Order: sequence, then C-alpha cells, then structure tokens
Amino acid sequence: MRRKLICKFHKKAQSIGRKSVFVLVASILLTSCGQQIVTVDNRETAKSMEESIQEQTTSESNNEETVETKVSRIPEPADLETLKFRWSNAQTIITLETVQQDLDQNGITYEGCYNLSGERLNMTLEDGTELIFFHTNDPEDNRKSWKCEDRDASRYELVMFDQELYYYVFQENYLNQYDVAIDEYYYADTTQLLEEADLWVLNQTDLSILRNQIFAQYGRQFDDPFLDAIFSAKTWYEPKYIGAEFDAKQTELLNDVDRSNLKLLVEEETGKGFRRDGGADSYLTPLLSGSWLELDGDGEREQIFFSMERDQYYDGSRRLEVKDGEQVTFVEDTYVSTPLPDCYLAIVEEEKYLVLADHGPSADPSLDFYSYSAGKLKEMGSIYGYEDSLCIEGDVMSNYVESLHLQCQPVIRQYQVINGQVVEIEQEFYEYSGNTATVSADSLMLYHEKGDAEPGITLKKGDQVTILGGDLKEWVLIMKDATAETGWIKVNGMDCILPDGETVKSDSLF
Repeated sequence: MRRKLICKFHKKAQSIGRKSVFVLVASILLTSCGQQIVTVDNRETAKSMEESIQEQTTSESNNEETVETKVSRIPEPADLETLKFRWSNAQTIITLETVQQDLDQNGITYEGCYNLSGERLNMTLEDGTELIFFHTNDPEDNRKSWKCEDRDASRYELVMFDQELYYYVFQENYLNQYDVAIDEYYYADTTQLLEEADLWVLNQTDLSILRNQIFAQYGRQFDDPFLDAIFSAKTWYEPKYIGAEFDAKQTELLNDVDRSNLKLLVEEETGKGFRRDGGADSYLTPLLSGSWLELDGDGEREQIFFSMERDQYYDGSRRLEVKDGEQVTFVEDTYVSTPLPDCYLAIVEEEKYLVLADHGPSADPSLDFYSYSAGKLKEMGSIYGYEDSLCIEGDVMSNYVESLHLQCQPVIRQYQVINGQVVEIEQEFYEYSGNTATVSADSLMLYHEKGDAEPGITLKKGDQVTILGGDLKEWVLIMKDATAETGWIKVNGMDCILPDGETVKSDSLF
C-alpha cells in the first residue's frame, strides 16, 4: 500500500516557490482616549512601535490605571497527544527547533540521532512515535558538499511524521527541485551508466535513494517507510516483489548497467564511511543535544546537552552536560578544534558511553570517552583518530590511525574498556588499511621471513604491491599483487635496511 503524502498548506506555497511570505502583524495600541489598530509590515517599524508603547506606558505610570502593553506568550501545558495533533495540523512548516521546544517545555522525553553526513535526523518520542527531519538550504547553497556542517535546529524541517511523508518539504525544501515533474527521477537516470563525477557531492540520503532507485525500477517493495513513501510518489513505481522475492530474482532482473551502477554507488558509500566492511556490531552514533538516554543503569533516563563556542578557525571550548532529575553534572574542555559541537553514543558490551570528537589543529584527531555513574561524568581516556572510522565488535573497538612506520601508513589499532579506562590492545601484527604502492627502485629484495638473513622475492620497478601490515617497530609485510607472493622489509624510521645490508630511504623505493 502506498503511503499517504501530506500536502495541506503546500499547494499555495508551491505556487510561489521559496519566496518569503511576510504576514502582516497587527498591534493594538491602547490609550486613555480609546483603541487604535495599527498595521505593521516590517520588523523595524514593529520594534519602533514597541519602544514607543513602552515610553507611553512609563509616562503614564503615575496614573491610577496602568495598561500592560507587553504580554509574553506562555504556551499552555500540553500532553504528547495534543502536541502530535498540533504538529500534524499545523499550517506552517514544523522545524526541529519547534518540536524540541514543545517537548522540553512539557517534560516529554525523546532521543534524536543524525546520520553520518548530518543532513537527516531521526527522532523517537517516548511513546515510540518516529519523526524524520531534513536539513534544508537555499537552492544556491544546496549540496555543494556531501557533509552537512550546520546543525542549526531551525534549519531542520519535519519531512516524515509517524510514517506519513510531507512530500513538498522533501522535494522543494530539501531537494530544492521546484519544477520536477512527478514522473521524473530524484537524481540521475539509473537506467544509464553513472559516472563518479555525478556522485561526489551526494550525501548519505542521496546515495541511498539513488542506489535503491535501481531496485525500485523493477518493482521492489521497501520495508523502510521513508523509501516506500518517496518511491510511491513516482508514477513509474509499480511495487511487485517483497524484499525476499526480489533478492531471489535480483540476478536475473538486473542488467550489466544496473550492476555497474550498483558497484560504483557502493564504492562511493564505502569511501565516505556510510558502509563498513567487517563484522562490526555498531559504530558511533551522532546524538542530538537534548536527547534522553539511560546511562547509569538505574532505569531512569538522563538528558544530555553539549555545546561549543568557537571562532572562525573552529578553536574554542566545549561543554558536555548530563541532567539527572534536579542534578546537573558537566565537563568542560578548552582549546579544542572541531567543525561541529558533536557528541556521540558508543555502546560497548551493552554499556553506554558518551564520546566527544576533537579534530585537532592539524592531522591529530581524538575521540574522548566519558562514562556516567553515581551522578558524575568520568573521563575514560581517548582514542586517536576520526569518528567516522571507529567501529565496535563485541568488547573491542578499532580505528584507523596514521603511523610513522613506513611512509605514515594508516593502521588498525584496537582498544578495550578495562576498569573504566580505554586501553589500547598491544598486537604483534598491525593490519594496514589495504594500501597499494608502485615500486620505483630498479629492484628491491625482500626478506623471506622477518629476522631471517635468507633473501626472499625480488621486486622490479613498476611492480604493484600491497602494504599488508607490520609490528610498528621494525618489520613490514609486503605482497606482490601479480603473484600474491609476500616478503618482509626491515624499517628504521624512514630508512629501509635491505638483506644485503644496504640502507635506503623508503621514499626512494615506492
């Protein structure tokens, strides 16, 4: 069944695109002579009128009757059902800022998390209701970068509410496509070969839609309410197969163009960190400030806030705060350098930890871990590296870290939480992240085994090799791609010691 598409106030807005609509504000000026109604059409005039009213009120303060001209609007308390009715029947676009204010003012708990590229936010309310918000931009600014670096809550607009799609907000405010016919694709035509240049600015949502568009063209149905709703809006979409049926038929349904496009899309998603290889249970989840989480195991949820004050170079201070009933505990850091005031959730062996990312002034990023128990935030230590590469499998966390061993090759380091502290696991062999290189020396002889004087294979100029890993002390394992033969090279800083005793600089070898 196709999802209901919410239009409501959108028809009028659609006819005028993104042009701003300023509503005339009526202000009632009460005076001792009677009532006068004044219409104001801009904020400056309104401000002047308010100042004038305040002056008049002050001048009449000696009178027996004083007229209160400035009244603050205090929203009436509302339960969750009332708020949901208010949002679903609103005649204006609902922003994340509005929803959070309504929830916080009425003591209603929620949990929100961004996707990895930051343009989408999923919120779950205390009764299980799901809301999806998308970051919206002006048409001139949209999708110049695949990663959203503006977490302004007023720029996230409600796109899906309890499995009902606000199609106008998604297409015109998020995609900024005002005149796209209903039978057009959201992005490129996936019946034609895609090019890598078509994909580099696309974010996680864009790439997911484009990849699933290939399946939708053959009638695959989607359990994901969002994907189901956006494809159901297209006249060309004819759902035929449930997921399991389509998977069984996929080989015979897809053609060479489909397979080529899928390969390219998966590579792009993997390269941006949206898809991970390996058997990781989870990754860091970017949290919405104000979210409620059960952190200390007492059965009650705590509210988490985080913020950052920064300059144009992203240098500044940040604050992480946990509100537990009437008690508030916080930590503050100074001299951090990061583009966003991000806080992440890490779940290790069912224990929940808060993680703050610091990208550092150069290539020295760190992930700072905190636990919460007995009403206190406790610093647990740091993991070197970026948040988008850290993954968690069981009780082991792993991350790519640049090493000074043989031309700064990135290696995979592993960590565990031991006695409340993040501790690195020492390994005999550290796997490199599949780095390839081309031999530039005329010939390069490798050791057969590390520490063995017996020479191994000899590489020639132009050979393609893969740097498999090493002990980060002395030895590095190298594979010749053409034959899969392996051999060891002895490393001392930037110097390489060959089996014949010659010492050469590593940058002259590869």
